[in-house]
Amino acid sequence: MSIGFAQEKPFPRLWPSLGMIILYFVLQIIVSAVVVFIYAAANPELMGALKQGMGLRPEAIAMPAIWGILISALIMALIIVKSIRKHGASQAVGLEGDQPNAFWNALPLGLGLLAAITFFNWAYATYIFPDIEMQAGIAELIQGMASNPFNLLIGVITIAGVVPFVEELLFRGLLQNALMKTMPPIAAIAVAAFLFSIVHMQVYAIPPLFLLGFAFGYLYWKTGSLKTNIGLHMLNNAAATALTLYAA
Repeated sequence: MSIGFAQEKPFPRLWPSLGMIILYFVLQIIVSAVVVFIYAAANPELMGALKQGMGLRPEAIAMPAIWGILISALIMALIIVKSIRKHGASQAVGLEGDQPNAFWNALPLGLGLLAAITFFNWAYATYIFPDIEMQAGIAELIQGMASNPFNLLIGVITIAGVVPFVEELLFRGLLQNALMKTMPPIAAIAVAAFLFSIVHMQVYAIPPLFLLGFAFGYLYWKTGSLKTNIGLHMLNNAAATALTLYAA
């Protein structure tokens, strides 16, 4: 089924949706740079390394980077939610109006898709690219966090909470819905999943990320519930974060 509603200027539209995605990553760059500068101003060693163009240890920039991602994601979430409410589209994109037990009814399909993707990821990382660490950048951030409860809490909230929320709003709630107005559902799901995979900027991780995005897109198409997608995306990221912390 196609999710959306008819009006003079249908929402969401393709180019504004793509603009939101671009804005999100521009915000990440700007906010992260500001946060790193603030950290460096209070840390002479870090400031010296930045001035000399020296490589920085992951643990030196882990928390500034996490804070940059968190703040930019929160700003983006506010922008998107405000836009959705302005157009009266909360129910149309699946943020409101779920049927009773919608999440639990979709849970078996969602978990089945995640299990299949987890198996693919294992086979991909074991047999196709055994020497390449998938999502190495995020893994370095997680492993670089100082081992104290506050930093861990901020990291988990960011990676397993706020980021999945924003990514589902962007790539399913906005982009996939906009694409479905101009192409068949499966094609729209595939295009949104492909863009989802490439914006993570990990070339070797594109195939598993594409499958993950496709699975979330398919689940969203079948259920119409963005809240279900958000919950399962959070579960996926929480499990990945836990495994990374365990391996650190």
